[in-house]
Amino acid sequence: MTATGAGRSDAPARARPRTLIVRALIALAALAAVHLCVLADRSALALACLIWGVAAAMLLNGLAARGRQRVLLAGAGILIAALGTLQAAAPAFDPRLALLLPPTLGNLAVSSVFAYTLLPGHEPAILRVARVSRGQVPADLAAHARRVTWVWAVLPAAIMLAALSALAFGGLGAWSWIANVANPVLLLVTFLGEHLLRGWKFPQYGRPSVIWTLSVMLDKRAWPLPQRGHA
Repeated sequence: MTATGAGRSDAPARARPRTLIVRALIALAALAAVHLCVLADRSALALACLIWGVAAAMLLNGLAARGRQRVLLAGAGILIAALGTLQAAAPAFDPRLALLLPPTLGNLAVSSVFAYTLLPGHEPAILRVARVSRGQVPADLAAHARRVTWVWAVLPAAIMLAALSALAFGGLGAWSWIANVANPVLLLVTFLGEHLLRGWKFPQYGRPSVIWTLSVMLDKRAWPLPQRGHA
């Protein structure tokens, strides 16, 4: 964890803010479309919007790739978009079940990865990101990183439990308010709030940069997780 990490010779290349913003907008647009379709009782169209969001992300990755990889990603994106169109026109899956699986499994997967890194013999995920960002991590920052890893191990799973409880007692619409609206808002607020808290609690280490943190998280030395602990 550091303000910018720009002073390090091995610091990761800064991610392009435009690319990060476009990816975030695609994800938010897909979630908003899914939520509105659920409220309109158009479950098949909601599932199609989710599939189209995946296709858009695939096509965006294709634009950033080169050569054969660009062709493969573009082809996969077009194929996925076509599947979404077929789903909207003539549902192939039970839309209600298919809508539940991606956010539920996605949040549980995130929780599982962070929880795995908290097991004995492993390096907490946020501590690893901090070490890649700044090299040596002071003891107080290391303790903070471990606590933040616990937050990310618990929060996504808690949100999905709340969403499934809302589904059981309030139906698909209540589930959508939590899974498609509260979920991204809470995760974003937690991510930004941690940066504000860290800047206030540890001013001696500089002002944390959200863009720099995202750049470090995309660095191959910080991911993929899980990985064994390091000295």
